[in-house]
Amino acid sequence: RLTASGMAYQGGAEWQIPDKAASVWLQYDSTSGDDAGTTDKYEGFLAPAESIDLLLIVEGRNMYDRSHNLTAARIGGNYNINDQLVVALAWGMFSETEDGEAADGLGTEIDARVEWSYASNARFMGMVAMYTPSDNDYTDEDAAMAVTGKITVEF
Repeated sequence: RLTASGMAYQGGAEWQIPDKAASVWLQYDSTSGDDAGTTDKYEGFLAPAESIDLLLIVEGRNMYDRSHNLTAARIGGNYNINDQLVVALAWGMFSETEDGEAADGLGTEIDARVEWSYASNARFMGMVAMYTPSDNDYTDEDAAMAVTGKITVEF
């Protein structure tokens, strides 16, 4: 007999635009568990999808990190302007898989990213993200904005 203490699934697609240095992608996933407010069969489950951090605020490891008890639909795209410069945009809608702390739902997030390769061993990445809760009576304190950057130099 096989028993499971939780569930997780993920699906998506990516289209590489012919003759263009661009792609469009979409992804849908759902993870249960780790919802301390319940005592159901999924309690304490941490899905392998815990490492999903496509969007900076809701899923980012240094921000909210809501990779558990999360149902997410995302769409995004990348465009290689040239060999050195890439721009990307992603949008996600989030809700809790099981009822819990966010009774009104979680909300939406939009992220924009720029990656610039100065040389084969030196790169810069900058990202800005904006999150808005789904309830209609939210205040400015409920929303979030993040800006991050990373410089990579390989020796």
